[in-house]
Order: sequence, then C-alpha cells, then structure tokens
Amino acid sequence: MEEKAQLFDDMLAYVASYTLEEDRVVHHVDGSWNPNWQGLLSRPFTLNGDRLVISGAPGIDPITGEEVVYRMEFTKA
Repeated sequence: MEEKAQLFDDMLAYVASYTLEEDRVVHHVDGSWNPNWQGLLSRPFTLNGDRLVISGAPGIDPITGEEVVYRMEFTKA
C-alpha cells in the first residue's frame, strides 16, 4: 500500500485541449487528478527541429523539498 501511495505522489495527469500563444502553450484542462489544475495552465515551450520542450512553473519536489522546474521533452520519431 505504501508503494501505491508513493506512485500517486509522483503522478501527473490531466486531459486538455491546447492553444499556442507566441512562446507559450495554453492547456484548457477538462479533467485532472489535481483539482487546482482545472481551467487554464500556461507553460513556456521551445521547438528546435524535431525536439519540443515544455516547462512547468517552479514547484517544490515532494521528496526532496527542493524548488524544481519540471520539463517534458518530446522528440519526433
């Protein structure tokens, strides 16, 4: 059960459509495991060739307590 609880703390999930505004992607969140994410999430992004990087807002890592900025990186196959 403890392992299951830890996995939940590490999870990030939402369902959204999106629009692009200059250097930001705006997610129009329809549903999320985190109720604070309902509505709009605006995140900076960069697109270089076949590589897309979307950054999150600064937050606190739940394990270390340190301030972090999470990044999602995608490469077109």
